[in-house]
Amino acid sequence: MTPPKAYKVPHAMQARYEAVTTITDRVCRDELGDEYADLCRKAAAELSRKRPSPLGRGRELSWAAGILYALSQINFLFDKDSDPFLSARDLCEKVGVSQGTASRHAKEVRDLLDLRFFHPEYTLESLAAENPFAWMIMVDGMIVDARTLPLELREEAFELGLIPYVPEGMDPDDGVVEVYDAHRAPDPDPWLELDEDERIALVLEHHRQAGEQAPNMELHAMIHAVVETQVALGDEEPTAATLIRLQEEGLDRHDALHAIGSVLAHQMHRAVTERGEVDDPQETFRLDLAALTATGWRASG
Repeated sequence: MTPPKAYKVPHAMQARYEAVTTITDRVCRDELGDEYADLCRKAAAELSRKRPSPLGRGRELSWAAGILYALSQINFLFDKDSDPFLSARDLCEKVGVSQGTASRHAKEVRDLLDLRFFHPEYTLESLAAENPFAWMIMVDGMIVDARTLPLELREEAFELGLIPYVPEGMDPDDGVVEVYDAHRAPDPDPWLELDEDERIALVLEHHRQAGEQAPNMELHAMIHAVVETQVALGDEEPTAATLIRLQEEGLDRHDALHAIGSVLAHQMHRAVTERGEVDDPQETFRLDLAALTATGWRASG
């Protein structure tokens, strides 16, 4: 493991902090890696600064399990498609506690630290970089992708705790490598080989050539590209089946993409305005797609 970062810990809690993080370091070294180890230390340090600190009561082993379990939940460790992947039961066995003990302490950790999916301070960088929701912030009443903002605004967003780290800038006009047409499905493999910036640039260029306008074309193109990527993933996402159904209901392919994008935009808005209140955003998205109809989308204006 890489040398751990230093976090501020009250002198009175130093021994408890070290006892807890010795356990989390061991599990992360054996199973999860450096990113998880650092997040565990960060969470333990923040808990140690609470007054009174919950780490001052109970067993160190239980709190180590609770921290690991909570961070694993919000970073999808228990999802079989994640890398790394570890089941909740296996994680508890590695720590040496029952799943009930870990789960109870994890709830307390989540509540004390206000942990949620895509939390700007407690999301793995490797996960946040691939997730557009992690970068959505409110600017002048509009949701924007923080990566498209000037450097000084990206730095300010990070200092305010709105994004997980200061990302490199993203220019939606760079990286156009082929022609995209929303009325025709792109070949899934080449599309998925593009990085996110290239997909957004392709979609943005298509809309510009078509003369389409939106209040924020970069955000519109990003949502459109995300939907197209979900379609390209096929059966891995419910989006492809929804696209086919909407076309059968009378929408052309481009409008069907926009209809699905409206559901995605609504979910993104909820992720920003209802932080921590949506228990399972993936399931909510699936249910909203199931309720989406061509008639309803047309009526929405």
